[in-house]
Amino acid sequence: MSQELSNRKRGGSGRHTASTVRRVLVALLTIVVILAAFAALIVLKPAGWLVDSPSVTSGTTVQHVSQTQYGLLCPQQMTLADDENFGDSEYQATAGNIASSALYAAFGSVYGADVYDYPVADDAQPGELSDSDLLDSANVKTLAGDVTKSAQYIDAKLLEAKSGTGVIGSMASWATSGDLKGMSAASCVPTALSDTFLLPATQTGVTEQLVVSNPSQKSTSLDVTVYGTKHAGKMSLSTSSTLTVSAGGQATLDIAAAAPGQQGVYVTVSSKETPISSVVKVIRMQGLKPQGSDVVLPLQTAALTQAMPGVVKGDAVTVLVFARRSTTVTLSWVTDEGRVETKTVTVPGNRVTAVDLGNAPDGTLGLFADATSEISIQATVSQSGSGQADFAFVPGESGQQASGLVIPSSTSASLQLVNLSDNDQTVTVRGFDASGKATGSKKIQVDATTGVSVDPEDIGAGTQMLTCRAGKNMVWGARLSQTSLSSGKVAQAAYLPASSLEPQSREVLTANDQRIVH
Repeated sequence: MSQELSNRKRGGSGRHTASTVRRVLVALLTIVVILAAFAALIVLKPAGWLVDSPSVTSGTTVQHVSQTQYGLLCPQQMTLADDENFGDSEYQATAGNIASSALYAAFGSVYGADVYDYPVADDAQPGELSDSDLLDSANVKTLAGDVTKSAQYIDAKLLEAKSGTGVIGSMASWATSGDLKGMSAASCVPTALSDTFLLPATQTGVTEQLVVSNPSQKSTSLDVTVYGTKHAGKMSLSTSSTLTVSAGGQATLDIAAAAPGQQGVYVTVSSKETPISSVVKVIRMQGLKPQGSDVVLPLQTAALTQAMPGVVKGDAVTVLVFARRSTTVTLSWVTDEGRVETKTVTVPGNRVTAVDLGNAPDGTLGLFADATSEISIQATVSQSGSGQADFAFVPGESGQQASGLVIPSSTSASLQLVNLSDNDQTVTVRGFDASGKATGSKKIQVDATTGVSVDPEDIGAGTQMLTCRAGKNMVWGARLSQTSLSSGKVAQAAYLPASSLEPQSREVLTANDQRIVH
């Protein structure tokens, strides 16, 4: 019996040893399989059907963020691009008896607006727009500016971003002698990442000085692209197409020297780092005879239908048009009785087209442009005197519902309003004096596709600032004049476009990306 029991123990031990060996082998094999699978996952790309596709754009949204703080640059008075003295005094360039004035205004819910000489010094003491009567209902703050020695920067803060609220300004400069004889005017320009311009012929005797200001605390580099009239596509410039603007600084580029021999140029200035403010100062000479000067402002967004108010009887008119693709453009004079078609042209894509319209006929209050695809357009209007001429630039626009305009002191103005739509419109124009006190209000009817001329004094005595509330398709501006030029029989041409009082906003694009672990 003991022998049998002993044999059973030896048999059980054998079976236990075999079972243990099998378990060890299975464990080792499992480890090998897991390691092999892990290595395969590292080295090999899994089949596409095994992987869930990430949703990148399904959650994409576009938000318009309204700005309650923004900056404006107001150009310095007209200056010569090169003020160095060379040669005999008889032939030296001179600015003459140049004079200037500027006016800034804040409308609506503006918390504060400070005006600094630009470039801004570390110890700068700003001027502040103020309300002369806090108890009136106008809620308008003003400040008369000095642009004699430098440009001006306006730092504006709004209580809320809404239609009818904002800060605008303008400057005018004039001379009865020297190479800047005539008149120039410009509105203050908000900062942006990109500006576009249409500039006149880059011929001999013309200076087109691009002036870029960077009011931020970070330097930025700029790309300048130019399209001309001779060939389609971007031009190869004679000078560098890249500018660097230091923080709080300015940079300049002579477009006429960079792209000579064109009948007109379309220029884009793009900042890579921070918003900038840019204008172009244009001066034209014919030998020793001054042929005018003016400041070109950035263009508005390209559109199918645009108006250029401020083109009036007697103006010699040249229109510059630019489109991204070939389009047909019909140009018409705008009068108080309707449109009078003057010329239809075909505009090739990515190439500037210059159109000579001759002299504006009696009753003209503006120009109307209707295109088959979106265009940028601007008119150059010229007036001639005895041995001298002057010109102004009138940009094409599509209109704003709320807008304003300020008339610099020592100048007079006539307003031109153009209705782009096929329906009659009644607009409300309110006037204020230079201190911000209300001078009056007037409802003005503008019939479909016609224009109306208004004297600011018709709104109220002493009117120097105006706001307009209208439909989307109302475009307006002011032709300026100056008494000393008129009495001296000096040719003068100057135009101020109305400035938007609509909320400024930026597009912010957000997307839900499942590849990002939150």
